[in-house]
Amino acid sequence: MKENGKYQLLQCSYYASHCVVLSYAVYYLTIAGLSDRAIGFLVALTCLLSSLFQGAAGRLADRSALFSWKKQLQIYAVLEIILSIILFLPGGSSVTGVIFALLILFSMLMMPMVNAAGFHYKDAEKKVDFGIARGLGSLSYAFTAYLAGKLTAHWGPSMILFLNILASVFLLIVATSMPYIANVHKPSTEPAALKSHKSLIRTYPVFFITAIGAMLFVFFNNMVTIYMLRIMERVGGDSGSMGTALAIAACAELPMLFLYSKLARHVSAPKLIVISGFFFSLKGILFIAAPNVQTIYAVQLLQSVSFGLLVAAKAHYADTCMTEEDKVTGQSVMTMTESMASVLASLTGGLLMGSGGIMLLLWCATGAAIVGTLITGLAAHENCK
Repeated sequence: MKENGKYQLLQCSYYASHCVVLSYAVYYLTIAGLSDRAIGFLVALTCLLSSLFQGAAGRLADRSALFSWKKQLQIYAVLEIILSIILFLPGGSSVTGVIFALLILFSMLMMPMVNAAGFHYKDAEKKVDFGIARGLGSLSYAFTAYLAGKLTAHWGPSMILFLNILASVFLLIVATSMPYIANVHKPSTEPAALKSHKSLIRTYPVFFITAIGAMLFVFFNNMVTIYMLRIMERVGGDSGSMGTALAIAACAELPMLFLYSKLARHVSAPKLIVISGFFFSLKGILFIAAPNVQTIYAVQLLQSVSFGLLVAAKAHYADTCMTEEDKVTGQSVMTMTESMASVLASLTGGLLMGSGGIMLLLWCATGAAIVGTLITGLAAHENCK
């Protein structure tokens, strides 16, 4: 199998694992005995740690073949398998929370490596289509979300661990089979100042402003995803309908991701990020007004022009904005914004749920999406350097 096929399988296996680890975190940890506030704090702390480590992991992958994206994916997949097996053993809610938090941490660390793998082959002039591969990843996410919803409704939370083990084993096999092409990057003409985060910000100021706006969009998306169970309960749903809602959203991403390469030829990545922000804002307003489960399902179709458009556009933006020696770092920065968004979504989400309930949470998430649209709209007119 050529690189394109293997990369598609890598995206599929990663997003299957990511789905059960992050999207079902509230469900699993609630069953384990943790409160909404405790879950929010735990997930927030985990995502904060991942945001701190992602930058270092990206720089390491850029600078060392010994810890390339491939090696790191293999390490994280093995850790996911081991920790999932440990969770089958009896233990208290605190121990369960810590171990599950580690699953989230390693899943978040894998994300920039998965993205970087596609652009690694692109830079080596291999025919790899990121949009189609990411679309198949969303299809895998959709199938896994639906399957997990049905399995947990009948067999309980242990199905989350079982599915994560299967997905992680498959990811490990695929990552191991993927060739790492040494010396892909062209020699850089940029100064050595790119070594530090401070100099990165000076070199790519507009990129970082756009990343902040994108972070607010992901904040909205993560808050809605993490607390989808509570959103569904408000309109009479349960874990089964939550799985269906997540599956609909993931399937809705597919057309946009499959067509993104053609769309990007006519509209720049910064402008596409702004467009996604408009639909994030619209999605939030419709969530607030939704009277029943069926309406939530319908709103989830907007995932195509919100999150589906964002994930492809920001990955493309990071690749085109960064110089050759900072490609993985650019992907890591964008993934760090996702981690920071998860921190804010988990921490503030837990507090909002404890003080004002799901409606207050939705109003705050929608406000963040509107602010993000304004920020990215201003940055879209500037060169990223």
